[in-house]
Amino acid sequence: MQKIIHEIKYNRNKELCYTMGLALGHLILSFGKVGDIDFIIPIPLHKNREYQRGFNQAEILANGVSSITNVPVLTDGVNRVVDNKSQTKKNRSERDKNTENIFVINNSPALTGKHVLLLDDVITTGATICSCGQSLLTVKNLRLSVAALATAI
Repeated sequence: MQKIIHEIKYNRNKELCYTMGLALGHLILSFGKVGDIDFIIPIPLHKNREYQRGFNQAEILANGVSSITNVPVLTDGVNRVVDNKSQTKKNRSERDKNTENIFVINNSPALTGKHVLLLDDVITTGATICSCGQSLLTVKNLRLSVAALATAI
């Protein structure tokens, strides 16, 4: 998985990213709990990082998952408002600090009472997905599920 993630992020392999999203979609379907999910929300990148990379890998993964599950992708529900530094070389506490208050919810009424699947490519310490998830959970009656292509151990 490490080679695949590296190929996606650093070699900009969008096709592989989408293909992995299809595979993840099949895996999620196999759990049989897709029926009540209203939206897939990919972890957003800050606009500067997305511009540098040329794409948001979590969004491409989400599009692959969506094509299998028929759950729509919502890309404007959450914004990353802080262009925080890469977390690659940070430890757990540094990652937690680096992800504080970096996400803002847009269009909260559209998310009220919904079940969303928050999706990322990799969960390392969980700092990013927890920060985004905590922001989402400020929305009234929102139910949150989380998925990722890989986790680091």
